[in-house]
Amino acid sequence: SIHGLSLRSGGTVAALAVGLVMAKWGGGYAYFFIAGACFLAVLILGFIHSRGPSAPASNVSMLTGLSEFWREIKSSPTILALITIVMFVELFGFTPKVLFPSIARDVWVLGPGGLGLLSAFSSAGGIVAIALISLNGRIRYQGIAFIVVILIFGLSILSIGFAPSLYIILTTGVVWSVNQQKPHIDVDGPLWVHIVLTSIFLCLIGIQLLTGDKKSGLKTHRINGRIVAFTALVGTALAGGWVWTFIHDFSEGVNGPFFQAGIYTWIMGFGVAINTILAVAYARRKNFLLHKDHALMILFWTFDPAIHRLWMWLMRVACWDCWEPQYTAGLGTVFAKLPANLFLVAWALIMCAYAGRLNKIIVANVAVQYLFWVRGTYRVVVVSMGTVYAASIAGISLALGLTLLLTGQYASKKIASRFTNDV
Repeated sequence: SIHGLSLRSGGTVAALAVGLVMAKWGGGYAYFFIAGACFLAVLILGFIHSRGPSAPASNVSMLTGLSEFWREIKSSPTILALITIVMFVELFGFTPKVLFPSIARDVWVLGPGGLGLLSAFSSAGGIVAIALISLNGRIRYQGIAFIVVILIFGLSILSIGFAPSLYIILTTGVVWSVNQQKPHIDVDGPLWVHIVLTSIFLCLIGIQLLTGDKKSGLKTHRINGRIVAFTALVGTALAGGWVWTFIHDFSEGVNGPFFQAGIYTWIMGFGVAINTILAVAYARRKNFLLHKDHALMILFWTFDPAIHRLWMWLMRVACWDCWEPQYTAGLGTVFAKLPANLFLVAWALIMCAYAGRLNKIIVANVAVQYLFWVRGTYRVVVVSMGTVYAASIAGISLALGLTLLLTGQYASKKIASRFTNDV
């Protein structure tokens, strides 16, 4: 804890200092500042000595170590699951940091000082987490705590997708359309209900995850769960998914420019509503396994717009004006839907497979999201390559998707049987 606390404290101070130096004197001086700090750190380490016994020397070669590691993860599904989860956390959780300079400069217009603040907040979060762990001491249910922390971390990363839009709302009072890159022209009562209640939902879902398996938090879990269910049904499904979409996306009929997007949003609303109702119903019947399956699928569907907006902002950062409808044959940022769909499919299948819960509930929800991806791919390919190529690629994608689901179900049963044998 002391090592991690020191490391992140240094990271916070260094990020702020480097941002200040870069803002005042430029990138060259910031580079020399970093080099000087690293040199001082090496000098300080040279004066550190331990009176304890030295670590035992090992004559095992790297190849032997890798071979033993491979045998270990093959024989232990728990270690394999942990490595897989950590790998995806590193891949999807920390790689967005490389975009901090572009986000600070082009999206939030914060400059070098703002870049330092963004980096400092990242380290500050680590400091808070280490302090909380140190205060609580040894955690009883470490595996559950690990999964909960990963889910909360994922929610925090997903909030970045809405962060620029919320920042613009708070600073200007204007609801912003990332798709059109201009103020939203269809702001009305249902949209504000959607924004407010969905924001409450995102704030309370972390509490719901933390109190799910604790007897001491059972009352909080029940009360908080009712609020979460209400905000999901009214704010996300009804106001944002159905009412606003019916008023604006369906206003010009079947041939309108936003009709297909409206159908997509309506299906998302049904995904949230159906899983919320069934999660509550199974909780009342005390069937908590199915309750958790549907609760996970609520997150699955509410993640969709956040992931979509995250990819749209990343596309804007890469090229601010390349995605206007007039330059993309009317597609706009529909491209952002494709990686968002695949991310959600991969996340759900991996989490549920290693939990041994890849059942019909999960498969049905994931299949709809995968069909969204096939439909989006068809729309993109048909514009650039024609109907024949688009239909061929869509057919191959459906076949591969079916193969993936069958393979995933088989793997899930194998992993579940290994856990049963271990017990």
